[in-house]
Amino acid sequence: MNPRVAKLLLGLLLPQPLRWFFGQQASRLNAHLGQALAGEHRRRLLHMPESMRGNALALTAEDGFHPGSEGCRLWAQALAAEIAELPPTGVDRTEQAALSG
Repeated sequence: MNPRVAKLLLGLLLPQPLRWFFGQQASRLNAHLGQALAGEHRRRLLHMPESMRGNALALTAEDGFHPGSEGCRLWAQALAAEIAELPPTGVDRTEQAALSG
């Protein structure tokens, strides 16, 4: 999750100091995950879809934290778009470019 989005969501859903703590943890974990995935062809860090950023509270489930049905639908669309861009299994991006001509 984009650190700014994480802070926005946590600011709306959690009181201090939990908001600060979990915001810091999310930023730190995302930074490490991004570094670990650098150079990976078939693995990516997907940030919150743009379509969810303006109305995150309206897209949460009754628990006020997890995505609700509409939030899950938007996440699924974003994931499907990312998966569609991946090369076929066993083919790296150089080979994919050569195959697609």
